Amino acid sequence: MAPHSSGEAAILLSSAVYGIGTTVSVVALDAVRPAGLLAVELIGAAAVLLAAPADPAPVREERAVL
Repeated sequence: MAPHSSGEAAILLSSAVYGIGTTVSVVALDAVRPAGLLAVELIGAAAVLLAAPADPAPVREERAVL
C-alpha cells in the first residue's frame, strides 16, 4: 500500500532507518570490546565538551511564557 501523506512516508522511512541502525549496532557491538566502546564514549564526550566553549555562536535564552 502506498503512503497517503508525507507524514506516513516519514514514519515508514524512520522505521526503516531505525531497523537498519539497530542491525548495524548489533554487528558493531559484537565486534568491539567493552574497553574499546568505553574509550569511544569518553573520547566523544570529551570532544563535545571541548568544542562547545569554542563555538562562536551567541547563546540565546528564551523564556517560557507562563
